[in-house]
Amino acid sequence: MKSGENAPVKKRASRRNAIIIVALITAAVTIVAIVLVRVSPGPPSGTPSGTPEAVFPIGATPPSSTAAPTYSATYSDIRGTYSLYYQRSGTGTIFGATLQITQQNQQNFQGTLTNSTARFPINNGTVYQNGDIRFVIIESDSAGNQITITYTGTGEAGTGWQGTWSGSNGTQGTWYTTGRLFMP
Repeated sequence: MKSGENAPVKKRASRRNAIIIVALITAAVTIVAIVLVRVSPGPPSGTPSGTPEAVFPIGATPPSSTAAPTYSATYSDIRGTYSLYYQRSGTGTIFGATLQITQQNQQNFQGTLTNSTARFPINNGTVYQNGDIRFVIIESDSAGNQITITYTGTGEAGTGWQGTWSGSNGTQGTWYTTGRLFMP
């Protein structure tokens, strides 16, 4: 056998070995790059804070987030007893009453509205984050018909609320409180 007859076999073997070595080096570099990206210490100094940065492997798709952020709402503690005054539109007479808010759970509250004729439980009492309120009482007219009266008020610093009321029978008017008389 002559020394030149093995030359093509050696060339093919060395070419195959070179391809395998290049493939192994490429795989090793890719793995090292992925590991470095995952364990990077974070953004360099001077990067604005407060911006979360997610790191994902090369070619990976970030997961979609369907969960809404949760916020904890705060509501003023409005429990207490208030002097309430109300007037029917078109009349000059102002009537007095007592608004007593006895229970509150976040935005919902319960209590009573007492005037000179009766004591009415508060239904659907709601306080809003800006301090405004809304509540309903149900009373009966002289014929025994039930009337739903809805009170809506805007929060007034130090005095309670002022607003309007409207009845299911078409009556309406204004109302206000002069401040909390008793705090729980």
